[in-house]
Order: sequence, then structure tokens, then C-alpha cells
Amino acid sequence: MLPILVFELVWKSIYLLAVSLPAWRAGQMDANLLGNAKTCLGSVIVLLIILPWPYLFSHYIKAPAERWRGAGASSSK
Repeated sequence: MLPILVFELVWKSIYLLAVSLPAWRAGQMDANLLGNAKTCLGSVIVLLIILPWPYLFSHYIKAPAERWRGAGASSSK
């Protein structure tokens, strides 16, 4: 479930930075874009609060990678 939540955080952040922020800075926010931006911003804030950041860093970033093949597996070439 954590990878899905991180994916949600990433794409909503990209949407806010690439679509909503330039439209807001240019003064071109219509009602639909404003509604989408509010929804995405609320979701990003909630995800930033509820994600277990120490666990994510220790298990997905700091942990050593596992080999795809075992030590005794031979190459097919």
C-alpha cells in the first residue's frame, strides 16, 4: 500500500507544480482548475502527515538492494 500512497503523493505534487501553480501565477485559474488544485493540495497535505517517513527511508532508500539472482546462479551467456 505504501508504494501506491507515495505514487499518489508524487503525481499530485507534479500536477500542483506543473499545472496549478503556473495558472495561478498567470491569473488564469478557473473554477474547475481551482477545485482540482484544492483537492490535490488537501490530499498532498494529508499524505505528508500520514506517511511513515522513517519506515520509508529505512526500508526503501537506506536498505541495501537484494541481488536478482542467487550467488550460485550461473549466467545464461
